Amino acid sequence: YIGSTQQGTIVRVPATTTTPDATPFVAAGIAQRGVIGLEVDAAHSLLWFCDSNPAGPGGAALVGVDLANGTEAVRHAVANPGASNADAGTDAGLDAGADAGDAGATAGPTAFCNDVVVQSTGNVFFTDSSGRIFRIPSASVRTPNSAQVWLQGSSVASPTPGGFGANGLA
Repeated sequence: YIGSTQQGTIVRVPATTTTPDATPFVAAGIAQRGVIGLEVDAAHSLLWFCDSNPAGPGGAALVGVDLANGTEAVRHAVANPGASNADAGTDAGLDAGADAGDAGATAGPTAFCNDVVVQSTGNVFFTDSSGRIFRIPSASVRTPNSAQVWLQGSSVASPTPGGFGANGLA
């Protein structure tokens, strides 16, 4: 599987060839920002991807698509740091509009889902480069918006304001 940040699609390359399938496995529109980080979760029959874009609209989500057909199965919205989980709504950072929020408020860090990994136990972990790592217990992966902050602090935060903190996971 190969994701595209700019096109917002994922193509599948069969194991017996170097030629991608003719049509995208995950069509444009499922990713609302772009595709970053991919992980196959065979136990849950999902392909996970981070819905983020460093140059595009703010906010982030971890999205699971069905391995059989590439349709969206679950979405875990990620609220911006400092916002409550309730503020994530159906997807953090979208449809805020130019007049949204407090007038004159200083913009804080924006969530940026960057990488995802699945443990052998089925738990899913993903990074938010604003300085957090999230965890979804295996039993909750198909429950939308059930990701919880697992780790945050100086060890995973950006060394400079507006920079990137937590990134790859293994």
